[in-house]
Amino acid sequence: MSLAQLRRIDVGGGETAPLLSEILALMQQKRERFLYLEIKEAPLDDVLAMLRDYQVLDRIRFVHKEQAFCKKVQALLPQALTMTWCSGSPEKIVQHFYAFSESGFNGITEVQIHFPATMEEEELRSPLPLGFLQEALQITKDHARLLQVCPLTPSPQLLHYLYTEGVRSFVSNAPRAFSAMMTEALRP
Repeated sequence: MSLAQLRRIDVGGGETAPLLSEILALMQQKRERFLYLEIKEAPLDDVLAMLRDYQVLDRIRFVHKEQAFCKKVQALLPQALTMTWCSGSPEKIVQHFYAFSESGFNGITEVQIHFPATMEEEELRSPLPLGFLQEALQITKDHARLLQVCPLTPSPQLLHYLYTEGVRSFVSNAPRAFSAMMTEALRP
């Protein structure tokens, strides 16, 4: 797809997909903004040069599915924030998490787990092993890493449960709905 074709796609409300340079220019104006950036095909050195030019390196979280990429970023920028994720079947989620853990989370500052679970009559129902969340929280804490949870079927009850278990970082593809659910979940 060409850039001209991409720029004609309405991504909602008449908006089009922005260029990275447009996002970085906005970040220059609003210093409180951070960006999760997943670099796929672009040369890393070129992207890093652009981030340096816009003076936003300290507000970028480099995201990649491969730990090797996170390690490469950290080798070039030791203070860089990097994130990878554990997704797929419950077995794959657990397998990926423990593989990252066994490496000492080398190159990774944040790890995200996709969390397949629901709450039924105030009881957690999940295909993940019993106690996995608590163990993952403890392991990441012991390694001074952040555990981010992506509830696959969020509800105020599930978010309340996760929060009371110690989860303090969440991700969602529907931020407005998620925010409303979290507000309800944290209500006394």
